[in-house]
Order: sequence, then structure tokens, then C-alpha cells
Amino acid sequence: TTGGSACPQQHVLENVKKPLIYTEDCLHLNVWMPQNSPKSNVLVWIHGGGFNFGTASYDIYTGSVLSAKTGFVVVSFNYRIGMLGFLNANSPDAPGNQGLLDQNLALKWVRDNIEAFGGDPSMVTIFGESAGGMSVHSHVLSPMSEGLFKRAVMMSGSMYTIDFFESAHESIIKGNKVAQLVGCADANRDLVSHPDEALQCLRSKKADELVLATTEVSDPAIFTFLPTYHDKFFPKVPTVAIDRGFFHDVEILTGVTTDEAALSILFPLTLELLKESLGDLAQDKFDHAIRKSVLSWTKSGVTSLLPEYMDRVAPGDEEGLRRAYIDYVSDRAFNCPGQFLAEKHSAR
Repeated sequence: TTGGSACPQQHVLENVKKPLIYTEDCLHLNVWMPQNSPKSNVLVWIHGGGFNFGTASYDIYTGSVLSAKTGFVVVSFNYRIGMLGFLNANSPDAPGNQGLLDQNLALKWVRDNIEAFGGDPSMVTIFGESAGGMSVHSHVLSPMSEGLFKRAVMMSGSMYTIDFFESAHESIIKGNKVAQLVGCADANRDLVSHPDEALQCLRSKKADELVLATTEVSDPAIFTFLPTYHDKFFPKVPTVAIDRGFFHDVEILTGVTTDEAALSILFPLTLELLKESLGDLAQDKFDHAIRKSVLSWTKSGVTSLLPEYMDRVAPGDEEGLRRAYIDYVSDRAFNCPGQFLAEKHSAR
């Protein structure tokens, strides 16, 4: 069998993966089961992609080998991403966190049905990478997901970071920009003044139109729409919930890899930082390239620690400049949040 279609998104990885086929009818779930192994442990994979890209249908995510090697039942699924998955307009029609609610529904399906596939619903481990790891951590925090799993593995991602969640106000601002581009908002009507009308108009647009408009308003950030808080899924700001110990009593495993943010030079492609000789680049252009790349992966306006990394580099050490940039984004978005997460959970 083949995986189902991906959810609507920008085609950002066509150069390294086969072209995506996407449709709004994308909420598919995949199950791999070992032979003759009743009541197996269950592994549920949540794909990454910054909450704006990705799919469980990538060939690299097939669970067949993992199931055969471990004897476990393996599950993966799609969830809505980007504007369709995370626009929060303070409306029942766009409450925010639709993508996380999709995941929650998939976990409930596993609880209710996995026994028919030879899985043990009391022995479920959820695991994911990057935004998939952040999603896993989100379920550890959310009261809606309590009791749906026993263990959680967060690979290169946690919600103990300000860069991958936002307020409903921030979400609406970006939603209005998209709405304006597709003719659903103007001076007399937008997601604040007339949310029902604006959302009805947005629903009438093709997914391709919304994806293209989202791409146009995202610069410099590439992860445009993100999880939001103060709703039924996230009653509290994620970092506050972690600090106060509002998370489920489950076994967790978390970790990072070397050079977490190396991809940020290629995604989005930052040609200035790939030059063989950075010395040929004027200082102001280099500074601009560095900051633009940082702001593509982190929330705007918060780069105060960046000079601490760049100033350590000896004059003429061009590879050191690239290394300092990668270290900064790695520490900020992945390494430090992962370390703090482990400390908070182990201290309870």
C-alpha cells in the first residue's frame, strides 16, 4: 500500500524528496503490525516540519522495518498544518491548534482501536522529531491528552521555547494578512471585526490560494502559523505550565543531535552564508544575512545573545562564523529548551 496525500503546504523540499501530492482530505493514519505478536507495545510517530510542512507519507517515515525489527505495532498519521492547522481567530470555526486536535483525535483512535491490530492500548509510546517532538511535548502538557499514552520521546524538540508558539493576537495578525491577499479582508471586514464573514470567505478559497498567500506573508519567518495558548488544548502558556509542573506523570526521553540548526542555512537557502569565502562579503551584508536567517527560524526581535556567539570568532575564521551561527540557533531553538525540559521534568 502507499501513504495517503499530504496536507496542503508549500513545496519546500522538492529538491530532496519526491514532489508532494496534497489535498484537504489528508487526515490519514497508517498502521504497521508484526506477524503473530498479540498485545504488542505501540509506537506512534508524529512527523516534524515546523507545524507548517511535512507528512507521514514520506518514504523515510515508513514503519514497516521498525515494526519488523521490534515486534511493535507502529502508527503514523497526518495532521493539518500551516494556516489550516493553526490559525487562531478566536472563533469556533478557527479556534487554533486544529493540527494538535487532529493528533489528539488520532491518539484516541489508537486507544480505542489498536487492540484489533494486535497492539496494547496501555503500552503506547508517542515519539516525534523537531515539531513532531514539540507535538509530543504538547500532549504531555495538554489536559486533553491525559491517559492516551504511557511514554513520550521528544527528539530535537520541546515546547520550552518561545519560538514555536504564539498568542491568538499574533495568529490573527498573520491571518488577516493572508485574508487581505485573497480578497477576504479589507478596511471594512477582517478576522477581528467580522470573523464569521472573513472565515466563510477563506473557506471558499482553494487550498493552493491560501498556501501561496501564506508564503507571501511569512518573510522572514518560514514557520508562519504556530500553536497558540489559552484554549482547551493549552489552558496555560506552555513555558508557564512546565515551570509550574502542570504536565502528565509519564516516562519521557528527550535528546538532540549535533548541529541541530545546520539545516537553517539551506532552509531557507541563504546563499551569502554558503559562499566559499565569506571575506568577500561586506560586513553589513553579512550581518543582514545572519540576522535574516536567524529570524527565519526564531521569533522576531529577540537576537540579543547573537553577538555573544559571533564575537568569539577569530578574525578571518570564516568557517567559525558559520559555526557560531549554527551554534546560536541550535542552542536557542533546540539544545537549551531540551536541557531545561529535562531538568523541569526530572525535578518533579
